[in-house]
Amino acid sequence: VNGIATRSNDTNSLGIFASLTYDVTDRLTVSGGARWTDEEKAFVVERTLSPFGAGPLGPIADKVSDDQVSWDTSATYKVNDNLNAYARIAKGFRGPSAQGRLVFGDTVSTAKSETVLSYETGVKSELFDQRLRVNADVYYYELKDQQLTIVGGINNTVALFNADKGEGYGFEADVEAAPAENLLLTGGLSYNHTEIKDPVLLAPGCGGGCTVLDPPVYDTDGTTLLGYNISGNSFPNAPEWIANATARYSVPVQFGEFYAFTDWAYKGDTNFFLYDSVEFGQKGYWEGGLKVGYKSDRGYDASVFVRNILDEDALTGAIDFNNLTGFVNEPRTYGVQIRWDF
Repeated sequence: VNGIATRSNDTNSLGIFASLTYDVTDRLTVSGGARWTDEEKAFVVERTLSPFGAGPLGPIADKVSDDQVSWDTSATYKVNDNLNAYARIAKGFRGPSAQGRLVFGDTVSTAKSETVLSYETGVKSELFDQRLRVNADVYYYELKDQQLTIVGGINNTVALFNADKGEGYGFEADVEAAPAENLLLTGGLSYNHTEIKDPVLLAPGCGGGCTVLDPPVYDTDGTTLLGYNISGNSFPNAPEWIANATARYSVPVQFGEFYAFTDWAYKGDTNFFLYDSVEFGQKGYWEGGLKVGYKSDRGYDASVFVRNILDEDALTGAIDFNNLTGFVNEPRTYGVQIRWDF
């Protein structure tokens, strides 16, 4: 054991809420609701041993609290038996947070409440005797006092802070189709633009000497690096484009069916941390799989499969400490699977 810190937490939350749904006509339904929440979080943290040789510290006590009103209002309109349209406006919040990771540092940090105002509208449909389902929506949301967490750096920092604003907008669409007997197709596509909006917000760079792409900010003497300006960056782990598609075809036979199934997924360019860097990002990529087998009416299923058909190498996550550590996806994998459902 080279580091010991203890922490105790006490969280109290009180809420009062109400909601109402009203059928304006046989086609139009409106709903609304509100909730008042009061939260209080208290903690005490103490360090008895540090891996870097620092002495004992604490106990340090802190407390954060806030009360907020959340609400939402929505409307659903039945255009016809096969098509519904809807719209929703909502205000929500995330209560204040506190952290005290004293094993690697000497300070605690807190973040005040984050609030979000969101707008969404879309349609849901079932067409051609339910052989085709199409759903789509568009949305926009704005965060105020967005809670963010700095993780890593040369001192393995964990610190909470608030950005002035955050913004997101985009669309989502999915489809399910049965164009022929025993053939089922599905697909989905989403676009999600996110952006941190705070012109004076700084974050430290990585601890392992990575290539940070954001503008560096120095002190007035121009000698000490204060951090990197991350305003305009996307949220961590929030790719703009995501897509997926599947296809399943079966051939019924006595006592069961033979089938083939393939699935594909696309994940767009992804940044893993608050700062942009060459090493801690992943370009967009596809992954796919194929499965062919026989399924009996008695619950037996025997198949051969292959995953990551293209043998794509991709970074799926990272650790920001004093080295360049990442996690990669599974390589191309194939095998035989036998299953019995009972």
